[in-house]
Amino acid sequence: MREDHEMTFGEHLEELRRRVVYALVAILLAAVLAGVFYKQVMGFVFQPVLAAWQRIEPVTPQPGPAESATGSNPTPVATAVGTSATGTSANPLAAAFPQLPPRIIIGSPFYGILAIILVTTVVGVFIASPWVAYQVWAFVGVGLRPKERRFVKVYGPASFLLFVAGGAAFYFVVLPVALRALMMPLNSVNEFLGAAVVDSSFILEDYLKFIAWMTLIFGLCFQTPLVILFLARTEIVPIETLARKQKIIIFALLIIGAFLAPGADPISCTIMGILLIMLYELGILVAWISVRRARKRKAAEDADDDRHADDDIF
Repeated sequence: MREDHEMTFGEHLEELRRRVVYALVAILLAAVLAGVFYKQVMGFVFQPVLAAWQRIEPVTPQPGPAESATGSNPTPVATAVGTSATGTSANPLAAAFPQLPPRIIIGSPFYGILAIILVTTVVGVFIASPWVAYQVWAFVGVGLRPKERRFVKVYGPASFLLFVAGGAAFYFVVLPVALRALMMPLNSVNEFLGAAVVDSSFILEDYLKFIAWMTLIFGLCFQTPLVILFLARTEIVPIETLARKQKIIIFALLIIGAFLAPGADPISCTIMGILLIMLYELGILVAWISVRRARKRKAAEDADDDRHADDDIF
């Protein structure tokens, strides 16, 4: 579509319909592709639960009355907590509640299939997002000014990459630590009782909501450097002010990190706060470099204008 071509309202609607169809077809194809590999996709979603559980100490069985009296220390086997090498139960409670890894409980007859459809659809949207973004740009970009186009071309891909980086940081770094921290208190209760009385399993719907919500939060938090750069370049908040108020901003980021952390434990809150502070400092650095270059360029342009003005006088 030519940039100098004026379109009627009907042509705009037809162009919008065409772009929407292109985007939906891409999402559908990507979702179908993700559905073909749904076992790998769902396994990728559930893997952090198993990884967190494997790092938690198993329940140590308490010796039974006979073993306590004789001072013997039976060796437990892996299949049942509290079972001695001879096959006799060291702790009746432990024998009644064997140690099992946490499970993902469906909770509804239809939610298992629905969860697979939802997850594969989200994966499809993510895979097709570059093509969808191109369709949006093809429709909107024609009506933008050159400066606005440069702005979108720079900030658009950067925002997408930062969102992906935020989701990856949550999944690979924060999620295993958070799940382990959330499981450990109940596992301590099991340790006290000497048996796996408390089950650390999750409801499928709640687990998927947790993953989706925290991925969104981390993706948005990773936009911090871009927001700092935008504020500094537009001089809505000068870079000098952002640098001078760092102590107050860092304190506020620590409080925000405590609220946004996936777990209420000090470890998750500290990781989240440190992450926000690092992103803020990265934004300050990038903004300082960008603003410094912009000011040097503007100073050179002003000096060139003054030189031309002097030449015109003489």
